[in-house]
Amino acid sequence: MPKKFLKRFLPDAEKIKQYKALRFLGNRIISADLWHLNRRSVTNAVTIGLLVAFVPMPGQMALAAVIAVLTRAYLPLSVALVWVTNPFTMGPIFYL
Repeated sequence: MPKKFLKRFLPDAEKIKQYKALRFLGNRIISADLWHLNRRSVTNAVTIGLLVAFVPMPGQMALAAVIAVLTRAYLPLSVALVWVTNPFTMGPIFYL
């Protein structure tokens, strides 16, 4: 059930290929591994997303996306988990 629900909101491969900002990644960006939910890709995405979230630097989402493409992790989750440390929660998280 959750897989079908999530697939409705994900873009298709042809739409992704048309983005100018993603052309430097070539055919890697439309790889099925990046958009397929399985244990390996999700655990890698969680690791990448949380690791990059705690590195205080601009461009965290782009860094998480590039690492996810290179390691073939689930791309949407790795980019979304970067927002664990948004400007409102960053102070308390780093304090703890």
